[in-house]
Amino acid sequence: MNNKKQNQKRTASEEFLQAYEKQLLDAFQESTPDQTQPTPTQAPSPHPISLSELEEAIADIENYLQTQQQQSSDAKD
Repeated sequence: MNNKKQNQKRTASEEFLQAYEKQLLDAFQESTPDQTQPTPTQAPSPHPISLSELEEAIADIENYLQTQQQQSSDAKD
């Protein structure tokens, strides 16, 4: 049961990151209009994700990003 929840969290995290990366890519492409290319649409996930699972995944991602930011600032010191 715990494995299933971890897999769902991992899937939610990956989907969130993919969507975030797509938004960033779209934003960069909008800033350079002569290089815009149509982006393929992503198929919906076969497993529905609940709001609480998505919130947990976002919290995990935020913790990861904070850890990465702290590590990079420690490395600069």
